[in-house]
This record gives sequence, structure tokens and C-alpha cells, in this order.
Amino acid sequence: MKRYIENGGGLVLIHSATWTKPKPDPEITGFIGVGGFSKFRHGPLRLTVVGDHPISRGLPKEIALLDEPYWPPIPPIDPAHTTILAVSEEEDPASRVASPQPMCWMTGTGKGRVFGCVPGHYTWTFDDPWFRLLLLRGIAWAAAQPPDRFDSLALRGARVNLDH
Repeated sequence: MKRYIENGGGLVLIHSATWTKPKPDPEITGFIGVGGFSKFRHGPLRLTVVGDHPISRGLPKEIALLDEPYWPPIPPIDPAHTTILAVSEEEDPASRVASPQPMCWMTGTGKGRVFGCVPGHYTWTFDDPWFRLLLLRGIAWAAAQPPDRFDSLALRGARVNLDH
């Protein structure tokens, strides 16, 4: 996989594909941006979009989901190599202190591109149009296409209530 990415391939990691098991793997971090996590929970998840990358441009500042976040990234994300696109505030169970944890990121190795996205545990997450837009843009970007290439698909088949 590393050679594939270095030679210009694209990779999209969704939910459990972002966590190497049985333990986080620092070697994998070098080409996908994250080697694993140590904590998880199920429940409300508020993604806060950070930065102004074409993948996240025009998205709301916050996207509310019900999903399963993982955190903290092990080893920690290297900002010189990996760009964080969205975070969520997650509480350390021991200290009870919350801090922003990466939930979506992008990185590259050689000529290749990798987009990682922790949310995606539940099928209903994929019905959220904002999540779909973020994911579709990450897919397009990883394929070296314009990030907005699939924007028109964000509402296709989604179960949304537009009366609000």
C-alpha cells in the first residue's frame, strides 16, 4: 500500500480503517497520517471544521452527528506532514479534560494522497448531507480530482427533512 501511494495512488480511510489493530502502528502513520487511537465512545459527535482547504470550503463550522469517535491519534499527528480538516472535543476519561481531537485529515506520501475520516460507524451518518459532502470531497481529492467534482451527489438518496 505504501508503494502504491508513493507512486501516485489515492486512499480513503473511513472509520475503523483509520485504526490499526491490535495496537497503533507508528510505521503506518508515515503514509496515512494516523497509526491508531486508544479511546472510543458512542454518542453525539460535533465536528468542527478547521482551516480553509477546498475539501472543507463552504461547509458549516459545525456538523452534528451521532457516531463513534476515536482519539487521541497515536502517535500524535505531525502538522508538517498531515493537515487536520475537522476535530471534535473529546474528554479524557481519567482527567475529565476535553481537547480537540482530529476526526478528518489529509496527507500525502510521494505522489499519492490519503484522506482519513473517523466518523462512519453508523449507516445514518452517511445520510447527513454535510458529512457526505466532506467525504465525497475527500474521495475526489484523494483521486487527484477537483474536490467539488462529486458535490452534486451529496443529496442523492439521502433521507433528509428539508422542512426545517
